Amino acid sequence: MSGEAYLSGPAGKFWRFDGRITLSVCFSVLGSLVTVVFLAAALSTRVEHLETRAKSLELESGQLRSVMVGVARLEERLEAMQRTLENMRADMRGRERAGDGGRFHGEP
Repeated sequence: MSGEAYLSGPAGKFWRFDGRITLSVCFSVLGSLVTVVFLAAALSTRVEHLETRAKSLELESGQLRSVMVGVARLEERLEAMQRTLENMRADMRGRERAGDGGRFHGEP
């Protein structure tokens, strides 16, 4: 058997365990496995956090879009009002030049 240990398995089968594998190698492999498990758990937690953050950013961007649409509508209204004021000013200047003192029809 020269350095090999046999562990009995189910139904009389034997598992071979080489004697050249030291206890420190077993602990190193076990430690590496534990580290991988912890890193996977941490990565999973981080991914869940990022998914939650992405959903909240998606909601915020939807709200910002609606605000931007409202601002665009207000800008359009403001531009329309400015055009109306410019037209009224031009109309008043034309009336002043025409000599009716800038009064509208029917005013004394």
